[in-house]
Amino acid sequence: MERSGCRGYTAILVPARIHDDLNLPVTLSQRPGFVPSGQKSSRMNVSRFPSVLSRFVACGATCFALASVNVLADAPTRISVYAGSGRAGLADGRPASAEFILPSALAADARGNLYVTDAAAQRVRVIETNGFVRTIAGSGPLTKSGLWVTPGFRDGRAAQAQFNRPAGIAVSANGEVYVADTNNHCIRLISGSIVSTYAGVCGTIGTKDGPRAEATFSYPRQLSLDASGNLYVADFNNGVRRVDADGFVTTVPVQVDKRVTGVQAISTIVYIADALGLLQYDAQTGVSSRFAASSQVWPPQTPGGVELGSPYALAVGGGVAGLFYTDLRTDSVHRWSSELVDYVSGVPREDAVLGDGWMTSTLHGPMGIALDVHGRLFVADSGHKRVVQITGFDRDTGFVEQPLALLQLPPKRAEYRILVIGNSFVWFDSTGRDSIGALVEKMLRDDNALKSIKQTPKVVSFHTVESISAQASLVKEIVSKSSFDFVIIIANANDFFGAPDLTAQLDLWHKEEADTVEALKAASIQSMFVLIPEHWMVTPLEVLYAREAIEPVDSDYASFEQPMLAQLQGIAPVLNLFPDIRAYEAAAFVKPLYANADLHPSLAGRAFIAQHIVKRLEELKPWSRSHR
Repeated sequence: MERSGCRGYTAILVPARIHDDLNLPVTLSQRPGFVPSGQKSSRMNVSRFPSVLSRFVACGATCFALASVNVLADAPTRISVYAGSGRAGLADGRPASAEFILPSALAADARGNLYVTDAAAQRVRVIETNGFVRTIAGSGPLTKSGLWVTPGFRDGRAAQAQFNRPAGIAVSANGEVYVADTNNHCIRLISGSIVSTYAGVCGTIGTKDGPRAEATFSYPRQLSLDASGNLYVADFNNGVRRVDADGFVTTVPVQVDKRVTGVQAISTIVYIADALGLLQYDAQTGVSSRFAASSQVWPPQTPGGVELGSPYALAVGGGVAGLFYTDLRTDSVHRWSSELVDYVSGVPREDAVLGDGWMTSTLHGPMGIALDVHGRLFVADSGHKRVVQITGFDRDTGFVEQPLALLQLPPKRAEYRILVIGNSFVWFDSTGRDSIGALVEKMLRDDNALKSIKQTPKVVSFHTVESISAQASLVKEIVSKSSFDFVIIIANANDFFGAPDLTAQLDLWHKEEADTVEALKAASIQSMFVLIPEHWMVTPLEVLYAREAIEPVDSDYASFEQPMLAQLQGIAPVLNLFPDIRAYEAAAFVKPLYANADLHPSLAGRAFIAQHIVKRLEELKPWSRSHR
């Protein structure tokens, strides 16, 4: 069985942000990566903790980060309607009464106006800074269905112009609007109140380069202007095209899947979304590189990361770090930043589990996306016939990447602090709001016992991938000196599976886990093990993709439970989830607890684990014995 990113196996390769002098800036605030006004970042010299830190940073500038702390953000991501009543129609007007049919592409100008193409209404709209929606080009009545306007082609006065499924838009510094007239296979220009053909032969599909009046396109999608006035075109079936400022069309020499849907140019760098994922192309050097294959960022490159998904349209700029993109397959919006992919639109909906209450998304068919000059993020929520604004998403990974951060938590006051440690089950494919630790905190906040003693639960999730011995050293040298009341230790076969001598590795596992608990006891910190099986250890139902499509091998689903349980019992309380997951899997109409192509828990699985952790904590009531 293939394993990656779990303690004891191939380490996640994450470029560490390490200063040469090993004075590590550590900032903890309510929002990860955000320093409140008037506060300064703290600095601490790591030489006081040489042993544990050598496991994390000793390899210097080429090192890979081996630890992260998940700090929960208090402000949730908010998706609010920016314009659109949700009813299909053509009405202009105030944000709450304006109507769209299929808003498909977005672009912001320097003044904060947001331009929208409506692919089904055959119109180009603008949402002005006061929120008023106005049609600037396009014509034609609704058909009988009320969901379509008959397409056509006509240049001339904007109010009489006709389009055929416009699905791309860009705005120049002087206010001229370029429109990808997708099914007419050309680029149109709106200048003042006049619409003209800017590039391509409308109605003719092709691949021809040359003067813009003679060149041909194939279903052009997203458009982007660079600072020099070059217009980049995501030309579906042709790749990336460029209409330079002199009016000459060329095919950009970059190795892409021809099915290109997204393009964004900033400075000399052009970002591209194709059917295989994301690329970047340096227009100055001609060098291109692919970020990752679609849905193949597995495991994620950084704690808190998620799969790349299927990028459609792109947005970059506005003073906001990262590349944002919509994903039509999962009805979600992602951000790529420093090799981290995360969600900024809430939980995605996987197309393989339609109707699953755990996998529903707030968005429906997100197509266009844009950042304005103020860094505001807008999305064409096409299936809901509206334009939305997304705010409150974390501007950083949600993780502080140094163990010393555990010593720099603010004063406890009335908090009951819990630390979650372990391997990649702590963080994989989750965020600061839906990790096991985050869900435990949310559930504990409703616990009447904690309310009765006037303590607020605070859960911090910490991840190590180097080895089980790194965990023991971390606890001895860092956690024992911290302000935690309780430690949850996630344990599973990833800590030792695949070792040449399994018996010896189990014995070492027992020793290191025992040393971990002993160090906690010496510091008067209580602890508990949570024994989580991998999917193949408890049921054949959760491994259908892996077993039927990848590696057709069966397993003894019960052979690992007792050896692992025997190694942990007597050290600290153990929450053994093997029986609970087996019972759940045997019931009717259950939600998948694990991912299809991976051994880590799904969102439903993480919630299941968190519920059982909270139930056991309520039985143990460790807060009634806390003296820290």
